[in-house]
Amino acid sequence: MALNLLTLAVACAPLPLIQDSQAESQGISWPLQRDDPRVAARMEDKLGFTIFEPQHIASHSLLRYVHEMTETKVHFFQENPTSGELGAQSRDRFIPMEGLIGIQDFTEGREGAMQLLLDLDTRLHAALDEPSEAPVRSNVQIRAVRLRSLQLETAKQLVLDVSPSVSVSAVQETGTIVLRGTIADVGYAETYLKKADEPLPQVALRCLVIKPVDPSDTEAKGAPVAGEIADSLRSLAPNKEFRSVGDLYLRGSAGGRSMFQVEASLPSLSEQSSAPAWATLQAVPRGLDLKTGVLTLDACELQLRIPRFQTMSMNGSTQSALDGYNIEKLSANLALRADETTVVGSLMGSSLYFALSFERVD
Repeated sequence: MALNLLTLAVACAPLPLIQDSQAESQGISWPLQRDDPRVAARMEDKLGFTIFEPQHIASHSLLRYVHEMTETKVHFFQENPTSGELGAQSRDRFIPMEGLIGIQDFTEGREGAMQLLLDLDTRLHAALDEPSEAPVRSNVQIRAVRLRSLQLETAKQLVLDVSPSVSVSAVQETGTIVLRGTIADVGYAETYLKKADEPLPQVALRCLVIKPVDPSDTEAKGAPVAGEIADSLRSLAPNKEFRSVGDLYLRGSAGGRSMFQVEASLPSLSEQSSAPAWATLQAVPRGLDLKTGVLTLDACELQLRIPRFQTMSMNGSTQSALDGYNIEKLSANLALRADETTVVGSLMGSSLYFALSFERVD
C-alpha cells in the first residue's frame, strides 16, 4: 500500500530524529583553528562506519523515508594537504549496500541513525500490516572491517582468495570492507583480513660503500671508517685504513609486497665528475622477527657501475670520452640483526666492501 508523509508521521510518532549540532545546522561559525578541541573532535579521521540490516522493510524503502525525516549529510573538517588549512566538508550519511544500509558519521550520529532506522523498520512494519519486504537470512553474519594499511581492492582479493563463499563489498568513503556470509566463513575471513591489515614494521636500511686505502695515502677521499666496522674489515684487508665513498639510505615496510631499491653516485671512484660511478641496492624484505630483531632480505643485489673512458685525439689535444660502464654485481639472501652492521661482500677485486645495517623507525 502507498504511504504518504502524513500517514508516516502518525505511524511513527514519537520517533526521535537525528539532531545535528547547532554549528552543523547553521553552518560552521567558529574559527577553524588547529588547537580548537571542537575542530579536533570533528576531523575526518574520526568518522566511523556502521551497518544496519533491516528485518522487515526493504532498505531502499527505509532510505526513502529517512531522507524525509533527517539530515542526510554528515559535516566534518578536512585538512588541505597543499595549504595545510582546515575546511568544512560533507559526505553522505547513509550508503545503500545491496539490502543493507551503511552509516558513516561520528559516534553520536551513528547511534542516533541506528535508532531511527530500527524504529522505522519496526513501526512501519506494524503500520503497514503487510509481509516483510526485507529478505530473511538464516545463519548469515555481516561484519564491517575498517582498513588501516591495505588498499580496498587488495583487501577484497585477499578475502576472495581465502573465503570464496563470502560476499565482499567496499565502502570507498570510509575505507571499509563489508563481509557477508555464514558465521563461520565471515569469522574466518574477518580474522584473516585483520591480521593481514596490521601495519608492517617500518625500517631504515643503510649501506656503506667502503674503500680500503694505504695509511700513507694522504689524498684518499671519503670519510674515515672506524669502530666495529673497521675491526671487521681488517681481517679481510690487513694493514689498511678504510674510507666511506658512498652511503645508500632508504626507508620502507619490512614485508608485504614491498621492494627496497636505492641508488647513489660515487664521484670519488670516477676520473671525471661529469660521469660518476653508481651503486645500486635492491632487495625483497620478507619480514622482521620482532622477537629476535632479525630482518630477512631475499634476492639482495648490490650493483656497481664504474665509468669506462676512452682516450681520443682531437685537433692535436688528447681528451677522455665516456665509453660505457663496467658493471659488477653481488647477490645474496641476508639476515640482518638490529643495531649491528654486516659486511656482506666485496667487488672490484676486494677494492670495495659493502656494509649493511638497519633500524626500526616506527
